[in-house]
Amino acid sequence: LLTLAGLYDRMGEYGKELRVLTRYGRIEDVADELRMQRVACYLELGELDSAYLESDDPDRILEILTESANDMLGRIETDMDRMRCRSMIDMVSDFSDVAIKYNPGLMQAWKSKSTTQVWYGERDKALETIDKGLAQVGDSLGKAALFNMRAEFHHLWGNQTMVYEDYDSVLAYSPLDVMAMNNYAYYLSLEDRDLNRALEMSHKTIEADPLNATYLDTYAWILFAQERYVEALEYIDRAVQCMDEPSADVMEHCGDIHYMNGDVEGAVHYWHEAVELHSESVTIEQKILQQKYVEEDKMVEDELVE
Repeated sequence: LLTLAGLYDRMGEYGKELRVLTRYGRIEDVADELRMQRVACYLELGELDSAYLESDDPDRILEILTESANDMLGRIETDMDRMRCRSMIDMVSDFSDVAIKYNPGLMQAWKSKSTTQVWYGERDKALETIDKGLAQVGDSLGKAALFNMRAEFHHLWGNQTMVYEDYDSVLAYSPLDVMAMNNYAYYLSLEDRDLNRALEMSHKTIEADPLNATYLDTYAWILFAQERYVEALEYIDRAVQCMDEPSADVMEHCGDIHYMNGDVEGAVHYWHEAVELHSESVTIEQKILQQKYVEEDKMVEDELVE
């Protein structure tokens, strides 16, 4: 029966696969262990209500579907890829609607729905969906997650004032959310704004996770913005040592901080490393050519003068 179910799956005969799985589950008393496979069959058949009712963890189903769609978005090469990706996004959107119908307080459903709307290019609808979710989701962590998502949307779209308001809301509902604190602190540092508060939040993140390269990089960069270059050097070198995967941004920051500490050779080395990691920095090439730190604002001013 299991072999037959596998064959039906490869043939796309999901209705027949479902019947075989149900029969096998009864015979061997393993119906619960086959639940996810039955949910997958219902999803493929477009029977989304049945998929939801069959699932004992719709949160996880939504996470898996959303991650799969996101992966497909990053690997589109042909028209067929584009069609398959669109079909997956549609499934995420529709299954989110079903989940909201049965459980309006399910945070992941609102999160996945708004994500698909961003992928569709429907920014206003995505924000409206998060607002509706905030009105329905009752638990503090769920509300914090939605505010966090809205903050990232606003950052992506350049609405920086709203970013800070949303992060304030995140921390009101989830005061120990270190990822939100890190992002909040880093965005403040990029605008050279409220740096003492940014440093305080960032310090809490490295107290919570002292080997996290991202948090160490943020702390170093805030110290850099405060012109505390010697202290910044200690933390950026630790960030480089703690990286699981090389990061162009961390390497560029490392170069900037080494330069401000008088290590020009080291700075150029790290800037080259950032380029090899496909840095998208608008100043990195000038830093290497001039062998000195170049501010982005200064680059823009020079271009305007030219």
